[in-house]
Amino acid sequence: MLALLLAHQQQEPIVPVLRPGVDGRGRDPWVFRCIFEDRTRMLVFALGDHLWMAFNPETCGVYKVWKGDIDFRGKVWDFSQENSRSVGEILYQAPNAILPATADWTPYGVAKVDEVWQFPANGYLLSPVFDTRGWQRIFFAFDETGRKNRFRVDLIGDGSTKQWFESATHVESEKEWQWNFKRIEFAAPKTQVKVTGEGGKSLRNMRVYGDRPVWFSSTGQPLSVRYRGYELIKQTKGVVVRFDLVSNSVVTPIEFRPERIGGGWSESWRAVGPRISVQMKREDAEKARQFLINLTAKNAIWNGLFKPKLQPVGGGSH
Repeated sequence: MLALLLAHQQQEPIVPVLRPGVDGRGRDPWVFRCIFEDRTRMLVFALGDHLWMAFNPETCGVYKVWKGDIDFRGKVWDFSQENSRSVGEILYQAPNAILPATADWTPYGVAKVDEVWQFPANGYLLSPVFDTRGWQRIFFAFDETGRKNRFRVDLIGDGSTKQWFESATHVESEKEWQWNFKRIEFAAPKTQVKVTGEGGKSLRNMRVYGDRPVWFSSTGQPLSVRYRGYELIKQTKGVVVRFDLVSNSVVTPIEFRPERIGGGWSESWRAVGPRISVQMKREDAEKARQFLINLTAKNAIWNGLFKPKLQPVGGGSH
């Protein structure tokens, strides 16, 4: 039994990305789901050679487009505690950082050495104040070490603790880093995070991130979305992503089709249900460029061609 366990621990990671793509796709399979950049159940398309797109089922919008590769990490890929991330040139990135990892935290008895916070017993860190209103699916994430003690994390809203939790411990190593995260279940204009240690633990890369709503009514109110899945078209010829928009009990099915084009990518959004007026808001992470897509009638279709970065070359709604 021990020999089998050791053999398992020494096994080389299985990375299916090494399988070449078919019909110009970036890999086989070219559509798959994974934990991607701290987000669970993300839908990833290998549209073409080194051209990737990540779709967020929680918002039913495009999360990221990039040219390059994926660093496949996690239990499925290399048995690690990490999660997969993009590598290369970012062509589009939806807003996501609420409190970045570079934020200035205030230490109370905690020392910082080479970007790592080292905790004595009862030492704690306090984050800057940040605003979580206007965001959805908000998380606090961090990397930690240690098998014995835990961190206590207090999530503070408007001066009082609204939520708290204890961190995990590494199952195998005292020194290896382990990724951890927790969903923040409230929104407040004055939000803070307090992290208290028991001693002998280290912490790094603390960040708060979330998703901006993508779909809105004609009056600017965020709509509820329900992801329904995807369907491949003749395996490699294309993909259709289906989801519902819900407004005052009226359900409008939407179909989304991404595709590669020369020098960029295309997107097709089609409303296939009751007549409804909806808008999809697109902005990049720097909030420097944004535009609205309008679907105002039954069977309305919006087709857009995109050249880096987030610049619609063509498009229309009818």
